[in-house]
Order: sequence, then structure tokens, then C-alpha cells
Amino acid sequence: MLLTLAIVLSSVAFSAANPARGRFSSAEERAALSTRSAQLTCRISSGDGAVNVRSCPSTSCSVVTTVDNGDNVIFTCYTTGTSVFGDIFWDRTGNGHYISEYYIGGDCPYSLPPC
Repeated sequence: MLLTLAIVLSSVAFSAANPARGRFSSAEERAALSTRSAQLTCRISSGDGAVNVRSCPSTSCSVVTTVDNGDNVIFTCYTTGTSVFGDIFWDRTGNGHYISEYYIGGDCPYSLPPC
């Protein structure tokens, strides 16, 4: 019974963080739960076609290249930036560019450390 209660409480705490996208509400909460991976490969998830890869974590920064839905991209850390459909987190690619976490599938970004 104690184990069941712990699982239910964990689920409630996770859902309450940000029910719209399952994102945590602050960088501090994400950092506390991070596994501190040095490098992580994540799949791009976009119903809108190609995703812009930018020179900095903002939609006003220049587009360096694009990646397609389903592409795997190496990421090294996350930071905050311009909100993309309510998601303020951006992940830095292995070559120092940025993609909004809005376009990164699954729970992959949760293992990244802060930049």
C-alpha cells in the first residue's frame, strides 16, 4: 500500500508541474531531476514539417539549418529562451545551435543538464 501511495503521489506531482505539455515549471526543478548526461540523441517530432535550427535560443535568431520530423539530433544541454507554443526550453545541439524543446519528442530532453 505504501508503494502504491508513493507512485500515485509521484504521478500527481509530475502532472501538476505543467499539465499542458508535461514540462516542469522551472529550470531548477528540471535540474534537480536531471541525470546530468553529457550528450543525448533525441528524435525530432513535428507535424509542421521541417524544424528550424537557430544560432541562439530565440525565434528572432538566425536560422542556421533545418531538421526534419523523425531526424535524430545530438543535444548537450538545455536553456531557456523565446516561448514556442508555450514551451520556453531550448536544447543546444552538439554543434552549438538551438532547437526549441517543443519539437523534441518524448521525455528525451529531461535528461539534459542546464547549459
